[in-house]
Amino acid sequence: MSGIANGSLEREAHRQFGAFHITQAAGYGWTKSRLYRERRAGRIASPLPGVCTFTASPSSRLQDFMVAQLWAEDASALGKWSAAELHELDTPRSRRIHVVTSRDLRSPCRSIRVHRRPPLPPSHVVERGVFRLTSIPRTLFELAWELTDERLDAAIDDALSRDLVTLGHLWGMWIEFHACGRNGSVRFRVCLDHRTPTARPPSNRNERRFLDLVRRAHLPVPLCQVPLYDGAIFVARPDFLFPAHRLAVEAQSRRFHGTVAQRIADDARAARLDALGWRILRVWWEEMEQDPLAVARRVKASLDAGATSRT
Repeated sequence: MSGIANGSLEREAHRQFGAFHITQAAGYGWTKSRLYRERRAGRIASPLPGVCTFTASPSSRLQDFMVAQLWAEDASALGKWSAAELHELDTPRSRRIHVVTSRDLRSPCRSIRVHRRPPLPPSHVVERGVFRLTSIPRTLFELAWELTDERLDAAIDDALSRDLVTLGHLWGMWIEFHACGRNGSVRFRVCLDHRTPTARPPSNRNERRFLDLVRRAHLPVPLCQVPLYDGAIFVARPDFLFPAHRLAVEAQSRRFHGTVAQRIADDARAARLDALGWRILRVWWEEMEQDPLAVARRVKASLDAGATSRT
């Protein structure tokens, strides 16, 4: 690491959330004795070996990430839970900072977890601002062993629905790691198996819960988030469609559909769909949480009613 000829170390550190590596300081002409004097004066601190922070900069989670990255230096990246957090994926958060590296590093403190790996291929590392992270496909694969099936499904759906990654990228990562016999390979494949490149993934956990419920009940798998039109006029985008049964399902929660105005809007949309020949079934999050079998029976009854009406 080296400094930049123009500018100042303070400006460089500001870009890095108040942190800098001692080699960056040397690039700006800071000697070891000056670092020592600045530490003695309380203007800088040294949270990890080789890394300093300006004490005037506010402490933050992003600063902690930056300090860990600077400490690990090149051939390393923030990975696993830390990469998921910085990619803003729908995953739980870890208090510890996770570093993936091919270097022989030992964690200097309990707040950093080091994961030794073979050298990271360039395609497995991405730059997000000043941070160097494992790519989204690699991050999701490495979390497959630690996430529950529901959490892994939610994280994959989140990445797909926001167009952060494609199903092809995820399958490519599985093929690459499956050959190495890595932990999580089977779980990752199972989560990809029931997806198709043309199907839009559910946009939230409520919709994912409904899809899981339908599959466990051995019911037809619906299409997700398909826009419906009356000629060239957009009518609605139901959460799920069973086209063969002319059934549209809305997976709702009281939070977003509980007010009078929200119910009026829902009823108006249902009337427009009814005019196009679609039946509406509303499924509430509370129902799926408390009695999923009852919800499955309601869906099956609605599907059967649609089949009966066509005969």
